[in-house]
Amino acid sequence: MSLGADELVMGYPSEIGPIDPRIRVKDNYGREVDVSATAIKGALKVIEELSGESPEKFLKYMPLIEKINLDTLGEYERALKASQQYAKTLLETGRLLKDKTKAEEVANNLATGYYSHGYAIYADEAKNKLGFNIKFIDNEDEWNPIWQLYNLYEAFIEDSKTENQMVTTIFEAEEFHISKPQLFKK
Repeated sequence: MSLGADELVMGYPSEIGPIDPRIRVKDNYGREVDVSATAIKGALKVIEELSGESPEKFLKYMPLIEKINLDTLGEYERALKASQQYAKTLLETGRLLKDKTKAEEVANNLATGYYSHGYAIYADEAKNKLGFNIKFIDNEDEWNPIWQLYNLYEAFIEDSKTENQMVTTIFEAEEFHISKPQLFKK
């Protein structure tokens, strides 16, 4: 969602995260679970580093390698490439990225340059390292309505939880309306 914006409005508690494409794989018990595509790539890299040039070491890790499904390898590669392609397109066509010539570099960095989806990219890094258009708000009167919207969203998610389901996002609709006078009363 952020990559399609013209600018990001951020304050001290604001953060964005890297792109973390997920794929569904079967665990050892046959259950389907979501796994980070970069985690699979990372696992292969670790095996490669541990094996080095030694065939004996490589054979030692063969039981682990044999557990990796070839379809899964293909799926992880497609997920990574697709996320990079979407990010690049959004950065090239939108106004978030100041320097369009860096769209591919930034897209690749967001998809594979961070070790965890949970890594917090704060306003300074988003502006200076990634080159995003950031409007930083440090004025409390300007920040409070944004913070209220965030808390409303969090409360909505929490209230939606039931035994079998919960709402995970409300921003995938083409339109989203909130009554401004009702939400931002002082």
